[in-house]
Amino acid sequence: MDDIQDCFLDDDENYRNSCQLNHQYRVKCHNTDTCWSSILKEDACSMTGQDDNIPFQRFCNGINQSIYYDNSQQYYNDEFECEEWLCNNMYARCDGFWACADGRDEYNCSRTKCHSGTHTCIDPLNFTVFCLPHTRINNGHDDCLGASDEQHECQKIYPPSETPERFRCLGDTTCLVPSELCNNNNDCPLGDDENFCNTHQFKCDNDSTYNRSEIEEVLCGLNEQKNRRRQYFAIHTSSNYPSLENSVVDESLYWTTERHSIENVNIDHSEASLSPSYCNRGLAVNTWVTNNSFDNICMCPPSYYGHLCQYQNQRISLTLHVSSVDRHATYAIIIMLIDDNDEQQEINVYDQFVYITKESCSTKFNRYLLFSTRPKDLSKNYSIRIDAFEKNGITYVGSWHFPITFLFLPVNRLAISLVLSNRIIQTSFNCLIACNNGTCVKYLNKEKYFCRCHSQWTGIQCNIPISRQTCSYDSFYLGLVNNQSICVCPLHKFGKQCTFTSACPTNICQNNGKCIPADVTSPDSSYTCVCPDQFFGVNCQYSKARLDVSLINMHIPSYITAYFFTLSNTSHPMQTIILRKLTLFQHTTTFHISIPYHIVIIQSSGKYYLGVLQQSLQTDISTLIQPSQECIATEQLLNSTVTKMVPYRRIIFFHILCHTRTDLICFIDPAYLCLCTNDHHANCMEFKRDRNFQCSLTKYCANGAQCVQDHPICPSTRICICPACFFGNECQFYTKGLGSTLDEILGYELKRNTILSKQPITVKVSAAITMIIFAVGTINCILSIMVFRRQASQKVGCGIYLLAASYTSLTIMILFPLKFWLLFFSYQLIFEHRSLQAILLTNCRIVEPLLKVLLNIDKWLNACVSIERIVSVHQGISFNAEKSKTIAKYAVIMVFLSNFGVYALQIIELHVFTDSIEERSWCVITYSSFMQTYSFTLIMFHYIGPLATNVISAITIIIITTRQRYRTAAKSNPRFKDLLKMKIKHYKHLIISPIIIIILTLPHLIISFILNCNKSSHLLWFYLSGYFLSFIPSAFIFQIFILSAPVYREEFRKLKSHIRRRFHILKLNASAL
Repeated sequence: MDDIQDCFLDDDENYRNSCQLNHQYRVKCHNTDTCWSSILKEDACSMTGQDDNIPFQRFCNGINQSIYYDNSQQYYNDEFECEEWLCNNMYARCDGFWACADGRDEYNCSRTKCHSGTHTCIDPLNFTVFCLPHTRINNGHDDCLGASDEQHECQKIYPPSETPERFRCLGDTTCLVPSELCNNNNDCPLGDDENFCNTHQFKCDNDSTYNRSEIEEVLCGLNEQKNRRRQYFAIHTSSNYPSLENSVVDESLYWTTERHSIENVNIDHSEASLSPSYCNRGLAVNTWVTNNSFDNICMCPPSYYGHLCQYQNQRISLTLHVSSVDRHATYAIIIMLIDDNDEQQEINVYDQFVYITKESCSTKFNRYLLFSTRPKDLSKNYSIRIDAFEKNGITYVGSWHFPITFLFLPVNRLAISLVLSNRIIQTSFNCLIACNNGTCVKYLNKEKYFCRCHSQWTGIQCNIPISRQTCSYDSFYLGLVNNQSICVCPLHKFGKQCTFTSACPTNICQNNGKCIPADVTSPDSSYTCVCPDQFFGVNCQYSKARLDVSLINMHIPSYITAYFFTLSNTSHPMQTIILRKLTLFQHTTTFHISIPYHIVIIQSSGKYYLGVLQQSLQTDISTLIQPSQECIATEQLLNSTVTKMVPYRRIIFFHILCHTRTDLICFIDPAYLCLCTNDHHANCMEFKRDRNFQCSLTKYCANGAQCVQDHPICPSTRICICPACFFGNECQFYTKGLGSTLDEILGYELKRNTILSKQPITVKVSAAITMIIFAVGTINCILSIMVFRRQASQKVGCGIYLLAASYTSLTIMILFPLKFWLLFFSYQLIFEHRSLQAILLTNCRIVEPLLKVLLNIDKWLNACVSIERIVSVHQGISFNAEKSKTIAKYAVIMVFLSNFGVYALQIIELHVFTDSIEERSWCVITYSSFMQTYSFTLIMFHYIGPLATNVISAITIIIITTRQRYRTAAKSNPRFKDLLKMKIKHYKHLIISPIIIIILTLPHLIISFILNCNKSSHLLWFYLSGYFLSFIPSAFIFQIFILSAPVYREEFRKLKSHIRRRFHILKLNASAL
């Protein structure tokens, strides 16, 4: 499919399945099933009778230039259904061609005496200028010299160019440019291009001081008006948004390309008189020998050798593409040719280079690895191993392994793409190799393990000592090649042994830019400044343009996308995409961009909004995004019949939308982004609406998080959209290691650096409830301790259990408000950084775990009380009170130790993670499926275990006592059912207590599983209620266990009497004094 008949029957040009070849460079025209050879890239679609890409500017401009086909293969031209009101659009205006029948699109476009509705015309007979009525324009008859009244003929025959042919010869189809007029050469058959020159002066001079004649104004204008045509997308008929003062940007600042390279020694080749082919693929050089004599030598490239570079080396030809998740990092890449069969795993040859992510993310590195022997040893099992180190701290990044599969070939070519992660490589525990003096590591690209040896050791198992290694102390020794050490140098060192210092010029990188010294191993290398996001330039000397975007009356999404468009009348719009992650209360975000722009479209939650529209460039802009700025999808504006049409066919309906819907600012189509101009015409540019921002790295985000990036190859931003309760740059941290906490519920409600009175209502209500529960609970706990400390309350083990529960409840009441205020103050900047970190750590690793453990201890102590009650009822008069007290003391110790023990694993894993983007701190654990299962098991065990014990205990006691009463009262023949009712009424406090606890703690159990750590939730008040209700049993221990039990109620009455007596005695003693 290249328009060349290669097969006898022309089969190669009539092949119907050309698109099934899946060749990325084949050309497919719109609405066809034919894919042409890349040889015909420019002309393939024109051969089919249609244009491959018809710009929007051609539609309805009055000139029939292009055709296209719809889905049913019916063809249309670019003027189909264009109505009269469309003729005066911005792309038809002032181009010298009457698109409107009355010529209003050309009115006031040139310096002529003719009024609206007439055309300035030169009489072809006497060469006078007159005004031709509009009825004689485009009527198929040439009335003017050069057929200026019938411009469509030249427009059809001659395609647009910088110097268009617009003077048509009389009675002919030949069209000329102005420079061909009056050049003493008859280019027209009848000489009409020269006839007027005898009586009239003619030259097209752009000098402003030159006063043109009327004839010059008309004929020169044919060319100049065409050049005034807007060939590309423009916005001069739209109003600026936001309205700003004019301040034009100096664009030259944004396109500087200067570099500072290391100077190379210039070699003088003037004496060389050798033939260029003397050294075949090499370079001939004259070298001085002795006595001013010279000798000719050949300097061979890596792929050739011999004194004339006449032999080809057996080699590995490697094309390497590298990308990194950290765009500010610098890496050392070491490529090694190793023998996998060798016990020593000998490195035959290696190559090392420096990779700077921000500078080289799109670069493909070509490297040659030569075999150590000629010819190569075919008995060996060669492979490529690539190691990567981050150069700032010589941090190991990972290793990759690639076998050489077809060793018999003289040249093996490999194309490899690597992704450098910032995750720390862990030692592998599944390794079957015994690494004696090293660590076992898995290759990143396959299920294969190897030993990374410590210094002074080598071999497959790191069991072969090395007698010498000469790397500097601050470098990393990687191995040995031909008795020479492979040293990985830190950022500011270089040389085979990393003994030389590579320094940048003093203060060369401005605005806190980081200087990367020149890589002396690469030709034309220079220092590199890695700039902060707000600056750019070779030395970070320029400030980027700033755009502040504020979202008004809109839902705050996880991230927004900004599309920046830079316009030019010499090219299609240039597009730049930037992503920004948003926090909960961050209604404003800032973008920095080094390229000047005219239009900004903001994408938020799947909708598009007009952010900026400026005819002149600005350096700093603040804009508002609100629902009224939405670019509505065409699916909401047009019926399904229109939306199913091919894109070109839909364009006429875009104009109709702007003409009929005067309220429209912009709208968006799957193929176009359209603005509605001030004259209610559509102004569209190509735009891919359904864009995929999915990261190319499939495993960059952990735990099922969605990864988005703003560029497929060199992203400036990668964002992980984390599932609920996961945080971190890669969503690697989990907040529910201890179940639901106040951090999760209020973490997105608390406003940073805001006093309590100005916090949301949820925070203020939480503060009030916290202090009420603290006050009531503290009083109740103190009263409970006073009752259960009495000798009569500790006659049996129950009193000891309840005394311990009273102490734990009091501790809970102290920690409960402490937890809230630590969380609140962690969002205030009234403390220094060190104090703030202390608050965060105290909250995370002390207060929160203690609250969880003590609440569970309370539940189990209550369960112990129930168990002892069953035992006492079952044993009756045989119950040993002293023994129960001894058991209770040991049981309390065991409850404390076991509860702290089961939470030890989670407490150890707890740490504070501060999300710099969200500006929030979370108490998290590094997620694993085991830890999630373990947490779920603990929550269920600590909830169901004590409650089930209490319920079973109450039922058992009632049944046992009912049977005992039934047996003792057998003579009176009572009904068992009546006895059961009596016992239930007698022991109702045993049933009521666990029921109350179930009611109070069930909401907290529910939210432990349904709480999703969302930024906003309609269940927020339910979450808060469940959290606070879980502390009610501890706060009201006095009412639950003392007032409901007759024995302890009597002790409380005695305690009150005792206190009154003591108070009365103190009062009498005071009065006596």
